[in-house]
Amino acid sequence: MRFITKITILTLLLIPSNTFASPKIGIVNMNKVLQESKSGKMAQKELDKSMNSYKDKLESKIKALESEKQKLAKQSSVISQDAFDEKLEKLQARDKDLKRQVMDLREDFSKKNNQYIGKIVEKTQEIFKELVEEEDYDFIFDKNVNFIVYSNSSVDVSSKVIEKLNSKKINF
Repeated sequence: MRFITKITILTLLLIPSNTFASPKIGIVNMNKVLQESKSGKMAQKELDKSMNSYKDKLESKIKALESEKQKLAKQSSVISQDAFDEKLEKLQARDKDLKRQVMDLREDFSKKNNQYIGKIVEKTQEIFKELVEEEDYDFIFDKNVNFIVYSNSSVDVSSKVIEKLNSKKINF
């Protein structure tokens, strides 16, 4: 029995100490990376620019439609029921078309947003691999994922990721 205990202790002493070392963990706040990196800001600027041009066009169409609805309401007592019904039907068709255009705009915006974020995330994945190799991280977790309830700021690598991402070019 003593012999087995001695062999066990000797074996444990011969095992390198880094075998039992704590893993090196990094935490990244991807929302921060997307909002503060040059690429994230550029993507947001592009999205805002394209959204605003569509938004302005749609708002003017909506105002024109509302104006025509008000005119028709005022004319309802002056024109025949058939003429009123015909104009109302045309206005409802335009209203339906505008609602479809708004939905299409939201869908296009969402697709562009996902494309831009996808390109940024692709680059950050490369950066994570670099950090793992250069600084010997065992794990890098996203702070925004629900299972991380607290992390010390000393393990936050968001600034490093932003710095490296800013040095890379992403074409949108």
